[in-house]
Amino acid sequence: MAQPIGSEAPVAEKFARGFRPKDWVADHQKFIPETATIFDIGANVGQTTALLVEAFAKARIYAFEPYPASAAKLRSRFREQPRVTCVEAAADATNGTKTMHVHAELSVTNSLLPFHADSGKYMPQSAPSTEQAVSTVSLDSYCVSEGIDRIDLLKIDTQGFERQVLEGTQGLLSRKAVASLYCEMIFVPVYRGQATFYDLAGYLGRFGYGLYDFYDFVYDSTGQLKWGNAVFRPMQP
Repeated sequence: MAQPIGSEAPVAEKFARGFRPKDWVADHQKFIPETATIFDIGANVGQTTALLVEAFAKARIYAFEPYPASAAKLRSRFREQPRVTCVEAAADATNGTKTMHVHAELSVTNSLLPFHADSGKYMPQSAPSTEQAVSTVSLDSYCVSEGIDRIDLLKIDTQGFERQVLEGTQGLLSRKAVASLYCEMIFVPVYRGQATFYDLAGYLGRFGYGLYDFYDFVYDSTGQLKWGNAVFRPMQP
């Protein structure tokens, strides 16, 4: 029965209807229970890859990590896991080589983009110590070379370089051959030229993908939203 004008449903009912635990892996398991192909872009030393190996027992996982030291640890970690293919390359709009900006202590912050002048406000020790030439490959060309026609789950965590990754995936996106994307979003200036949420949402919208939900928000001491993740899926007609 409809509530009278001016009244509100009990608070407990509102919470039951409007709030739920948020787990992007569990959500994807509902989207595609028989997930077969996963790409982990920006795998670092396999933190997310390990989670995906456990969550999707039949999936083949392609873990991309361009920084040689991290790629070596990634290969070692999964050397006895035949379902994981480690690719020592950065996903990009084109195939070639680029300069990676390498943090002295925090390899998870390595990026193909230089740090922004204001990055120290939001993360510790933000100045990179070295530069490293790394290989790049577009996901469209990689999938053609490996005979992959569909990606069930595309995870992208490339420290502000997400737009270029998507530009190299436009062939797959145009065919809706990526069933679900889990992508990092940075909301404060950390890298020069970093993709914004609006860049990524707008680009994906061109191919008919829409926002499903946000996950894992991180805030600074003032309450400023720093970064988080978002899932995009093909919108229903």
